[in-house]
Amino acid sequence: MAELPPPTSQKPHKKHKKSKDVAIDTPSSDKAERKTKKRKLSAETDDTASNVPAMATTTTKRRRRTLGTAAVSTPYVLTTISRYLPISPAYSATPHIGIQRDHLDPLVLKYDSTLAGVVLLHRDLQFHSSAAEICGESPFAFAWCRVEVLLFRPAVGMLLEGYVNDVSPSHVGMLYGNVFSVAVKAGGIPGGWQWSPNVNAHVGRKGADEGEGGVVVDSVMGRWIDADGEEVAGLQRFVVTAVKAEGGLLSLEGSFKDEDLPEEEEEEEEGHETAEKETVGRETTEIHGRVLSDDEDDARRRRKEKKEKKKRKRAE
Repeated sequence: MAELPPPTSQKPHKKHKKSKDVAIDTPSSDKAERKTKKRKLSAETDDTASNVPAMATTTTKRRRRTLGTAAVSTPYVLTTISRYLPISPAYSATPHIGIQRDHLDPLVLKYDSTLAGVVLLHRDLQFHSSAAEICGESPFAFAWCRVEVLLFRPAVGMLLEGYVNDVSPSHVGMLYGNVFSVAVKAGGIPGGWQWSPNVNAHVGRKGADEGEGGVVVDSVMGRWIDADGEEVAGLQRFVVTAVKAEGGLLSLEGSFKDEDLPEEEEEEEEGHETAEKETVGRETTEIHGRVLSDDEDDARRRRKEKKEKKKRKRAE
């Protein structure tokens, strides 16, 4: 009788399901997948950058001006002011007239430091309330008033025009608006100008102008000649270099030099292309407003791949 082979204790292996549809993850395949994703991300970033419209930038340029070509400035300002003013008992029936005569009219052609200018006129006086206030036993009533005023408010750097009314070797005197005094000292006279003395100037006993003791003095000392050979007379342009107020009077100092005129600022918009993407040896990916580096991006991918592997094993 033939002997049978001894039974083996090894159990037969279980048959595994075919894994034709299951992808086997290897290090080389992971690297290839990451490189492919990076290429796609880089291509999408380049396309996005190329589609971004050019942005406009504003640049400020300074341009040198001359007295002959620059526009004349406007030193007049129209503004509305409010003040708490007393009303005299004599004007209880006509408070508008009282405010005008006692408080507004005295301001005309005087420099007001609170307004930083000379009041030229006032109009449209209005009261904030229909009733005035009386404080204690004072016979005066008080009320808030609103009035519109026109101010002469020159500033340093403005280009104005004045009429020459006085000349001397050391200065040129002018009037602005036939009211305000303007003095151009020797420092504000261009180097190309020349002083031409009056050869007919004399002192004698005959003439139109008599001084003390009947001595006649010719008031015309000479004249200034500009670089073009023209006499400096009549209406002349000047640059305001100083504004002086004293005792309610306003006076100006000026210059005939082009270099004292401030440069004009011009704002221009210039378009420029979007900056190219910097290649600094590291790729970045923006996710929910946060930028991830290569290392962080790879770690995120690995975590995601591990989760997918666990899901596949559970499905098997």
